[in-house]
Amino acid sequence: MKDIFTNIWESIPNLKSLGSWLQWLSIALVFVSGGLQLGKFVIDRREKYLSSIQQAKELSPFNKPIRTGTAKIQIIVASSKQVNTRNIDRGSILLFVQNGKPLMTMGSIDSFEVQNGNNEVTWSANLNLDFQDNSIGKPVDFLKNANLLQMGFLLLPPASQIKSGKAIITLNSAVTLTFDIPQQSTLPGQGPIQSFFIVPNIAPTLAQQIKE
Repeated sequence: MKDIFTNIWESIPNLKSLGSWLQWLSIALVFVSGGLQLGKFVIDRREKYLSSIQQAKELSPFNKPIRTGTAKIQIIVASSKQVNTRNIDRGSILLFVQNGKPLMTMGSIDSFEVQNGNNEVTWSANLNLDFQDNSIGKPVDFLKNANLLQMGFLLLPPASQIKSGKAIITLNSAVTLTFDIPQQSTLPGQGPIQSFFIVPNIAPTLAQQIKE
């Protein structure tokens, strides 16, 4: 080992070669250092980008657990019935349904009927989500699994002709879901609900209104 060092140290050509080699090595190390700095910069930027996405998801109202919910249903029914009344203890119901299974249920204790003068009766109700409903605590976006919105009024007769309507659902006072109720004939109900009506195939509407 000593002989190798002596041969280099005492030889001008060898020293020149060593000097050139060290110079190229230092240049290479500069490039390596620059590459490492660039790599660290890219990694830091990626980490900040992913962190911002994660933070946005955590702050999104669609990822928040469901704590409260309200809804308003209004339909126009073809009818010559002369009425302007509040149906006390004769309310309504609204369900988000996935393949026959209710994901969320809202209800009201009363409903309203008003003749608008055009042989049409406006039925309406203000509904609330029960604090013991199965949807409580689940993220808002779990409702995207629903494929049907089902509603009913206790006193609305079967085969009533709905001309139009709207359902507006508000969750956590932050998320509003709006559905147009299409023209249809009400279906026979079950239990105290005389008839039901639906908004079919709500998945596209939910996908559009519930965004991460």
